[in-house]
Amino acid sequence: MLYLSTDYVFDGQGERPWEPDDKCYAPLNVYGQSKLDGELAVANTLSKYFIVRIAWVFGLNGKNFIKTMINVGKTHDTVRVVNDQIGTPT
Repeated sequence: MLYLSTDYVFDGQGERPWEPDDKCYAPLNVYGQSKLDGELAVANTLSKYFIVRIAWVFGLNGKNFIKTMINVGKTHDTVRVVNDQIGTPT
C-alpha cells in the first residue's frame, strides 16, 4: 500500500531535517493529526507499505510538484525526483 501523507505531521520546530523513520510527531492542526492517524493505522495494520510525506504538492497558483512532473514527463523520456530541497517544516 502507498499512503500519501504530509510534512504537517511535524511541528516545524526541529533543528535538522527529519529522517524517514523519525517518530517525533507533533502535528499543529487537525489536518496534520488526521494524516498522522492514517500513517499509524497503516503501519499498525499492514506489513508491506510505503508512507510518503509530501509538501508543495498542488495549488492554483505558481509552480508545484504535480505541474512540474507533468511538464517534465512531456519533454523527457525519464523523470527523476531529487531530494535536495528542504523547506519548512521539513
